[in-house]
Amino acid sequence: LGSVNVGSITAKATTNYGQSALPVKKDSVKLIYTYKGKELKTKNTNATIDINNRISSSVIKDMDDSNYRIKDGQTFNVFVDKRDNVNSVRVEMEKLKTVSIRYFLDQEHLGDEPIQVSEDAKTVNLDQLKINFAGQSRVVNNQTVFNIDNDGVIRVNLESTVNVSVI
Repeated sequence: LGSVNVGSITAKATTNYGQSALPVKKDSVKLIYTYKGKELKTKNTNATIDINNRISSSVIKDMDDSNYRIKDGQTFNVFVDKRDNVNSVRVEMEKLKTVSIRYFLDQEHLGDEPIQVSEDAKTVNLDQLKINFAGQSRVVNNQTVFNIDNDGVIRVNLESTVNVSVI
């Protein structure tokens, strides 16, 4: 390559600095919500489609059904739906079930609280429970995974961290 070509390549690269190198287009996209291969619902939205024919997960809107949530870990590829010849994306959903978290503090039953989990879930992690300890208690034995029993109950044993002196 001669120096003239290198100079013009550098000038061109400098001109596009700060801009996306990937061509993108904004277009209408039909979201097809599915569960185990069965279509549940469709919604239309506007989205930016990247060079790989994908849209960002932040564009995906909830299906507005509290019995389902968007399954984690998906890549949202755009395809043309042959039924109506429009840009479409499949959004796999997971069905939810409601179970109860049964709290015990120092072996005394505090109460139950409902929580929704995947219908296939057999366990939940501590961060899914969203427990607010407020410095007053902690999970017994630093347990981080909790089983869902056959009755749909998660038992969470807490112990007090507050020292009480009786005079």
